[in-house]
Amino acid sequence: MPEVMGVNELKKHEINDSDEEWEDWNSEVEDAMDDNDIISVDEYEGKENISFIIDITGNENVNFTSNKRRACNGLCSASISEYIERTPAKFGGSCHIEVIAKEIWPNKFKKGFSRKRINIKEKRILNRQIYAESTWFIDRESDSVCAKECNRFVDKTCRNKICCIACLALRFDV
Repeated sequence: MPEVMGVNELKKHEINDSDEEWEDWNSEVEDAMDDNDIISVDEYEGKENISFIIDITGNENVNFTSNKRRACNGLCSASISEYIERTPAKFGGSCHIEVIAKEIWPNKFKKGFSRKRINIKEKRILNRQIYAESTWFIDRESDSVCAKECNRFVDKTCRNKICCIACLALRFDV
């Protein structure tokens, strides 16, 4: 039988938003990095929203007449493949790292952002914020770009049946 917490124990648990909890926070991205790294991200220029249509290519082996649940492979195209080849980033769609850092620590970077001026703990905080603001991730194995909200399955209501609605929305939010 699962353990039930009392009200006082629950309040203590809710209030405990300490550095220890942040230190215990795990992420696939940070696990592959050493403590000095900052996440590579393709940055999004706020006002320069360049919209272009991506020709989505689907997997020829998918049976579209079947009622079985299909896996979402994200957005795949020749232009996306070129993008994946040229970028070292793992995520995209967030603001510049400098902008995010200045928002977190406005008094620390009055003259300009420098990665050398933040310690390991601050780099972890910055990495979490970069990840939180990103809108897509790059799936190098399938040579595609997927929305962070992608659940990896095509929705039954999705008309194109190639990718999920979240990934499809990326086509117009670039």
